[in-house]
Amino acid sequence: MAPDERALRAALDSPAFRSGVDGGRWRLISLDWPVAVFVVFAAARHDSPGNYGLRLDLTRYPQQAPTGSLWDLERDDWLASDERPKGGLAEHVFRTDWENGRATYAPWDRVALEGHSEWARQHPQDTWHPGRGIGFILSRVHSVLHADG
Repeated sequence: MAPDERALRAALDSPAFRSGVDGGRWRLISLDWPVAVFVVFAAARHDSPGNYGLRLDLTRYPQQAPTGSLWDLERDDWLASDERPKGGLAEHVFRTDWENGRATYAPWDRVALEGHSEWARQHPQDTWHPGRGIGFILSRVHSVLHADG
């Protein structure tokens, strides 16, 4: 097993990850290295699902930030733009007019960080670094899915 996969598997046993699972905030659906699919539970809203799939590419974890976005668990494909959360922060983070909707527009995403180097300085509380674990990203996505829209 490669060091990055070993690091992720250790993170899946960490208190930060387990507390999210135990608290009903997220859970792992599948892991086919280097891709993991999670379900993240969302705030109850009229005409909105109670959860969203999240597909992450974890290549070089944790030295490199994961990248990914919302995933259609039934179709096993990226979530269509008309099925993504609407309004506010969620619409901004899970936008489809950037990177074809395959990366989150946030400082915890590898692709976003590569194109926005100033974000590490501007948003240190939300920026990925190797000391963060998978629970950090899942907690950020969970927060976005619970933010006022």
